[in-house]
Amino acid sequence: MNNLPQGFYVDHLYCFPIGPSGSQEFYYLPTAPSIEVVGNEVKASLLNSDDAAVLALQIIWEADANTIDKAKSEIRNRYPDLSLINLNVANLRGVTATLNINKNGKVLHSIGPINTSGPNVFRVALQDTLRASEKEAVLNTFDAGKTGIITITYNSELHLNEVADAEFVGDLAEEVKALAPREVVEKGHWGKKDKVVLTPSPSLQECKDDVNKSIANKSLIIQHKNSANVSQQAKDTVSQELINDIAQRIFSKIKQMGKNAQYMSSFAISIKKTEPESIKFDLNNSYDLEETITTNGGQKLIKNSSTSIPEPKR
Repeated sequence: MNNLPQGFYVDHLYCFPIGPSGSQEFYYLPTAPSIEVVGNEVKASLLNSDDAAVLALQIIWEADANTIDKAKSEIRNRYPDLSLINLNVANLRGVTATLNINKNGKVLHSIGPINTSGPNVFRVALQDTLRASEKEAVLNTFDAGKTGIITITYNSELHLNEVADAEFVGDLAEEVKALAPREVVEKGHWGKKDKVVLTPSPSLQECKDDVNKSIANKSLIIQHKNSANVSQQAKDTVSQELINDIAQRIFSKIKQMGKNAQYMSSFAISIKKTEPESIKFDLNNSYDLEETITTNGGQKLIKNSSTSIPEPKR
């Protein structure tokens, strides 16, 4: 798999949290695909003749119940504070499957891409007539269990609604007092008397600079509850919006109170900023089908045709 959301593997299952930090919602991407078996019927065959063959496979891409239970246990271990866990298959869009027949690391022939049915099993039916060289390659898997010959690739899109979250709950009295204008004595010169003057009120930019300084020395603490895959740009945007709001509160309070702001004992505020973001992941998941072919009989799935199958013209 590539370009995955932030998450972790449990066996072959890939799990990841969705929503803001502390959410109880999780998605998973399925385990390795397998041949579908309905009752006692294995939905796979290789009709073989001297010249060519017909390959038919019905593949499902889903997670088994035992692996899902393991995943839930692992989530509980990783997120012990969650009282409830909701784990569901990822809401994938436009899922297609492509079967590749390979030899010596090169693709001899591809079947697909074909749209899968969904959303839980992502079933796909693949059938095609194979040339002699392709047939011989496939026989190495059906007859001898050789790996790397028959592979399937699922392509899909995953859209997640992410959120950057920043919050400040605290008291800004110290910041207001530090920036408030004060009366100071200005010494007289050349026989002039001393006089009392008022220091200027801070500009909005000076208030922002002071807030940033307080954050840096941790006298002001901003709490973040970002979802796992939100971009750094969204995080920076929401943090700056919060800093701007805090600075504006300080600036407005000083403007309102003037020099009396230096005597403020309490200025409790609570501010929260969020920035929603939609993120698309282009998923490309490839699997070797040797194991599921071997598990379901391998050689027994080969049917020899008494009638010659002509090679396809491609």
